Parts: sequence; structure tokens; C-alpha cells
Amino acid sequence: MSSSIINIETVADDEPAVVIASANNSNVNLQAIQKLTLKGDSVIDNDNSKVIIGNNSSTLQTELEGNIINKNNGYIAAFVNNAGSSFTGNTTDAHWQDVTTRDAGNKGIHLTLNDGSVWNDFDYDSTIQVLDTSKAKVDMQDDKFKGLFIGTLKGDKSTFNMDIDAGTNTNNSDRLYIAGTHTGNHYITLNNVNADGNTDGAAGAVLVSVKDEQGNFFANDKEGSLYWNKYTLDMQDSATDGYTKDWYLKKVEFIPSKPTTSVDAVDATQRLAFANWVEDDKLMQRMGDLRHETNNEEGVWVRVKGGKYSGDGFSNRHTMYQLGYDDVVKNTEKLKRYQGVAFAYDDGKNSFNRGSGKLKAKSIGFYNTDLRNKGHYLDLVFKIYDADSDFTVFDSEGKKITGAFDNTGISLSAEYGRKKYLDEHWSIEPQAQLTLGYLGGARYTTSNGIHVSQSDPNSVLGRIGCNFMYDMDENNTVYLKANWLHQFAGNYGVTLTNGNDSLRIDNHDHDTWFEYGFGFACMTGKNNHLYADVERSTGGSLRKNWQWNAGMFWTF
Repeated sequence: MSSSIINIETVADDEPAVVIASANNSNVNLQAIQKLTLKGDSVIDNDNSKVIIGNNSSTLQTELEGNIINKNNGYIAAFVNNAGSSFTGNTTDAHWQDVTTRDAGNKGIHLTLNDGSVWNDFDYDSTIQVLDTSKAKVDMQDDKFKGLFIGTLKGDKSTFNMDIDAGTNTNNSDRLYIAGTHTGNHYITLNNVNADGNTDGAAGAVLVSVKDEQGNFFANDKEGSLYWNKYTLDMQDSATDGYTKDWYLKKVEFIPSKPTTSVDAVDATQRLAFANWVEDDKLMQRMGDLRHETNNEEGVWVRVKGGKYSGDGFSNRHTMYQLGYDDVVKNTEKLKRYQGVAFAYDDGKNSFNRGSGKLKAKSIGFYNTDLRNKGHYLDLVFKIYDADSDFTVFDSEGKKITGAFDNTGISLSAEYGRKKYLDEHWSIEPQAQLTLGYLGGARYTTSNGIHVSQSDPNSVLGRIGCNFMYDMDENNTVYLKANWLHQFAGNYGVTLTNGNDSLRIDNHDHDTWFEYGFGFACMTGKNNHLYADVERSTGGSLRKNWQWNAGMFWTF
């Protein structure tokens, strides 16, 4: 039969294709200019037939879905060459160990993987005569252990993802068998499928057997739930017939200094919840300048506050909405006393290196504010607080991890200050504030099985500061502010447990930091007040990148 050549430039995504070369001397050439999608098995059952799938162009996106099968001594060459390309299926090569046909270079299955391409979804053992892979990934992970039997492995800097039960060292993993030569440096990433995360028994497990070793295998660090695992490989004489060298797992070690995605998310979410709870709130921010006189005793006020604060690898953006009501319960020549209640809702979004989360808080506060005729004031606030936090992050392999918890806390704040006039317009207002608080911890379990137990932190937050004020007239004030803050308590921690492994994180936020900003307060009508300010911080482990605050106060 005369030779025939079939050239296919494109195959539509919705048009399944099965390529079978069964006639004597039949040649099937499937190429594409930009994209080649092949759905179905590619089969050769004749010694003299040839199938070419794709080409060496790095711009060709190739998607192969189906098995590649060489029943005799035909030749199948498949090229999967960039980050948008993949091969999903198994290979079956009847003569994968045949040195004669392999050295001829035009027999058997030859698969080329390059530059971010992926071979995945192994359902069973695969055999292939030549695998040429550079900077690509071969993903053998599945629900059962399997072998990849290769005649020649070449290329460089590709990764083989393999399952292992690291609680034992016999028949416990996926495995590579190379019947001929291995060249280049290749890497193995091990996924521990042991239900308890145990790694105590893995040492000695054989992962690769090679007949002619001219290259190297290395193991990548692997992210676990609580720790990164460091896997170390070594080479020894092979006990398997037909092979000379085995690469085996020499030891498994934790890397305690490298936090996992789960640990980072749990710790950062707790720290942000603590920071949101202890954030100080000043009288001028809450109600403006109460010294702007009105003849009314009752008042309603609203305000909105937004801001961003951040630490190493995480941040929070939030907006708080607050509604308050108060009444003047005492008004003499020496003293004016306000008592009131305020309701607040805080809507926050957390950001992490590998994901995001939410922090939503509700609070009710009761306050008593004394204004004395010589400029002194004392503001007392008791607050009950409840917050819900959650996170969704993705680990180094793209696996989704979620967690959610809530905290309930109380706090008591006392702020004292005095406005001292320097002349008709200029004044200074030194202030001191102390806020005591208790925040209940939480117990929860993340989606990847980590049991989390938060401690119950206390807070003793002190502030010393000063407003530098300019009264443009009796109804309008602008000011600069500077504050020094220190956390005298701030000890809290979290314990994470998963199977036999546990981890404790202790935070000692005895921070000192400095805040500065400016603001104004004015009367916009007979009984209406408007006030606003902006500020930021420097120093401390948690930085206030910016914060704005605006409110209105109506009396009646």
C-alpha cells in the first residue's frame, strides 16, 4: 500500500478525535499553527506506521486528552511545549525496554514536555520509550500508587509529583523505572497521603530505579498543614533486577522556620482580630468638639471611619459605621455631663499572601463624658464587642484552605485631657488615655483538619498625646494631633494540632508606636456639628497605613 500523509492544522474543541494508524506504512501528521486539541486515544498497531502530534514550536498550545498506545513497533512522537499545554492520559508502549528500537530513534512513544507544560491524570501504570522533559511537570498523584516505566529519561529541571505513605517504607509510593539512561537534573515532589500526616517510617523508601544513571534526582521541600517537610534523597546499588542504581528517601525533616500557608493564615487572622479590637477611639473622633455651645440637651450623632493597617504578609481594610444617642444629664457652672450609648458595625476585608478573608464586628458602647469649665474633660467608655473572622487561602499547590471563628470581648477606656489657651485663637490640649480589655479566644477546625485553639488575650493600651488647635472663631476649629501609644499587655497565642503534630505560636505585642494627623470640627448650623480627621502611624509591628474619620452631631 502506498504511503499516505494526513495534515490536520486545527481540531475543534468540541470535536472529539481518535487517531488510529493501522495500515502498513501509514503516516499521520497532526499539527497546528496556534492550538491543537485532541480528544481520544492515539493508537498504532502496525510496525511501520508513524504518528506525529504537535510540533516543537513554543507558541503552539496543545491539549491532548486520551491515551497514547503503541501496540507494536510503530512510532508516536507527541510535543507538549508550553505553560498552556497539557497531556491528560496514560501511555502504553509494547517495547519500552527494547534497546535496539530505542537507539534507532524512530520507534516507540517519544513524548516531549517543555516550559511549564503538564502530564497528568495517570489512571494506571504507564510505559514509554523516551520521555524528554525540561522545566515541565509530570503529575502521578492519584488515589493509588503506580509506576512510570521509561526507556530513556532526558531533559532538565522537570518535576515529578508522586504520592507516598510516609508512615512506612515498603510498597508505599509511586515509582519511576528507567530501563536505559537517565540524564539531566530532575526533581521529585512528594505528597504524603498518610492519614495522620506521619513521616516517621518513610526513610529507606525507593522512589526511582535506573539502569544507567548519568544525572541526578533531588526532592523538593513539600508544604504540609503545620510544617514544611524537607525530603532528602540518596543513591544506592539497586536490588531490583535489570537496574543498577536506586534513588531512595534518606530522611524526612521538619522546617520549623518556614511557616505553611495554613499557619500564616491562622496567625495573621488572629492578629488582625486582636488589632481591630484594641484600636483606640478618642473623644474628638467620636463626637467632635463638644465645647461648641448649644442650648439643647439631647443629641444624635453618626460617623463613618475607614482605614487600612498592615503587617508582614497581611493587611486589613475596614469601614466602621456608628450611630449614637446622648443626653446632658448634668449642667452647672462648673460641669456639663453627657451620657449616651453608641452602636457600631465594622466591615473589614483581610488580605494575605495567598488569599483573603473577612472581619465583621458589632459593638455597643456606653459612655459618660464630663466637660469642666476650665477646659478639663474626662471621657469613660465601656464597650461590648463581638467579631466574626474567616479566611480562604491557597497553599503552594493551589489547594484551598478555609477557616472561621468568632471572638467576644469587653473594654473600658478612660481619656483625660485639658484644653489650654495660649492666646485668643491658639490652644494646646494634652491628653492621656488608658484602655483595659479582655478578648475571648476561639476554638475551630480548618478545612484541612487543623484544630485551632486561641488563647484569651488581655490588653492594657496606654496613650499620651496632644492636639495643637486653632479656633478660627467660636464655631470652627482645626487641629494637628500627635500621640505616643504603648501596649503594656498584648500577650496572646494559638495552638494548632493535626494528628500527632502540634505547633504553638506566641505573640508578644508589647509594641510602642507613634500616630499623627490633623482634623477639624465646626458648627454647620444652629444645632448641627460636623467633624473629621485623618491619621497614620509609624513604628510597631502593625502599621496604620491611613485612617479617616468623619461624623455629624445633631442636638435637639
